[in-house]
Amino acid sequence: MIWPVTEPYITKFPPVPVGAWRAISPEFHWFSLEPSKGAWKFDKLDIALRLMQSKGVEVMLTLGQTPAWASSRPNEKGPYVLGQLAPPSDLQDWENYIRTVVQRYRGRIRCYELWNEPDLKEIDGDRAQFSASQMVELGRSAYQVIKSIDPDALLTTPSFVGGEKGIARMEAYLAAGGRECVDVVGFHFYGLPEQIFQYHQGLRQVMVRQGISHLPIWNTEFGYLIKDPTAVNTHPLIGGSFARVLPEDEAAAWLARSLIIAASLGIERFFWFMWDGRNMGLVTWEGRKINSAGIAYGTVTKWLSGSRISPIQKIGNVVTCAVQRAGGETGWLAWTNDYSRMDWAPPKIWNASRIELIDGNSQNLKTAQKVDLSASPILFSGSA
Repeated sequence: MIWPVTEPYITKFPPVPVGAWRAISPEFHWFSLEPSKGAWKFDKLDIALRLMQSKGVEVMLTLGQTPAWASSRPNEKGPYVLGQLAPPSDLQDWENYIRTVVQRYRGRIRCYELWNEPDLKEIDGDRAQFSASQMVELGRSAYQVIKSIDPDALLTTPSFVGGEKGIARMEAYLAAGGRECVDVVGFHFYGLPEQIFQYHQGLRQVMVRQGISHLPIWNTEFGYLIKDPTAVNTHPLIGGSFARVLPEDEAAAWLARSLIIAASLGIERFFWFMWDGRNMGLVTWEGRKINSAGIAYGTVTKWLSGSRISPIQKIGNVVTCAVQRAGGETGWLAWTNDYSRMDWAPPKIWNASRIELIDGNSQNLKTAQKVDLSASPILFSGSA
């Protein structure tokens, strides 16, 4: 999960299951932790980590972005401060930043993400922030420093984004030497729920070619625009999953399918962006009231946590997959893949006697009883 932790939200922990938290707020970027050389400010990250530790939540810290004093392009405009998107001019400054952070949080931060959504010159041309070799240089030095201090800590690839172009960036990074300094492949699978299949296949092909097919894949950022009656949706519409602002109920169904599809593909971590954002949050901006998508998040993570999810099967316009629950019970998930609705009876072999909806409501199911099946997944359960 991802959410801002600046006051007053630091104490408002989500009431849904949270297994891991991605620390990527500007307060945790390099330019905030070391605003001038050798002057460190860890107060906000310390507060956040104490909260996560008290809740038993694992932490992934996203590394970067460069402070102006260390930047190779100190006058270049960035989203927050000048120079933040450029590589450091002196690798020693980068290594000292990594060393200071890892020494302070050894054993408390389990994973470090190398950089958030960089462009690469090999794919994006001269406008890009880095060349692949420049990014690999940061990856190699970060990997060496992290492992020398905390051998159990993990380092992900940069979290590339952009569908097929993001996959091309990943291959350029790995081919330039990034495959030698990585524990986890991190990617942002932004897109329609069903596009996760396509992007995962492309990413797996790259990993096979680069000899790292054994490594886990994490979706380190993902979300949709969700209508919020208490706020003005201002996020730019950029196509794909951001083509429009989703009503709450539709957003809940998209979220549920995304989580289930990712789990069926073996994607080990899925970080939702974000819990309480103005345009993509699972709670309202005013009042912090959980919305339908937030309720669905809690329901579906309960279904999936500790379970084994079989590969998804498609028969006509119905999608199904089996869920081996932690207690040994077998359940089945079903929904339509064309956004239609239909009266549908589960296969007799399921012996389904109960259904649960993504809003958490459940009901008993009579033999041969049909249900209203739609793009919103339903969990069927009963004797095996």
